[in-house]
Amino acid sequence: MEIGDKQDKKVAAAPEQAHRAATDENPPKSSSAESPDNLTVLATIHDVVRYLERNETVVTWEGENNFLVNGLYRETFDQVIERANRMRRAQELPCFVVLPTTAFR
Repeated sequence: MEIGDKQDKKVAAAPEQAHRAATDENPPKSSSAESPDNLTVLATIHDVVRYLERNETVVTWEGENNFLVNGLYRETFDQVIERANRMRRAQELPCFVVLPTTAFR
């Protein structure tokens, strides 16, 4: 084997090695069993409100089943939870499932 042959093999192998390195650094996304769509977070309404407030959404309880969101929108309990879950899906986090509790205060 001559020196030129070794260099030709190295040049030919370079793209394959680069591809292998790129796939090692960026492994495929996790399986669907581990995706946020298949996971949930058990939470109370207090947890949901805290999460929204950490994400710059002001939520004020207005009684029974009503909330004022950002001082503009009147939403029900279910709408507030759906708002939080939309944000969590956008952040690729598992959705909230709210535990039954007594009145929000």
